[in-house]
Amino acid sequence: MNDTHPTWTDPIELILQSGLARTFREPYDALYFLEQEWPTRSGFAYERATRWCRLAIETDEAADVARKAFIAAARQAGMLAEESGKTIA
Repeated sequence: MNDTHPTWTDPIELILQSGLARTFREPYDALYFLEQEWPTRSGFAYERATRWCRLAIETDEAADVARKAFIAAARQAGMLAEESGKTIA
């Protein structure tokens, strides 16, 4: 396991069910959110994001794929900030 966590050049912003915005900058935080706070823990996009974020923690080469998988899962869950239709203050 790497001692450092790969980070994403472009962070991902989600709008939570409470209406609050949350920004993710690395697979480590995204994986924690997927495993502990995600509203529905099932489905192909969720499972793929979980798998790729876990792999990205082990190897930096998987970070870009993990980011894309996390975006797809957020889109499926209706939490992607740019598609939520909510204004962020």
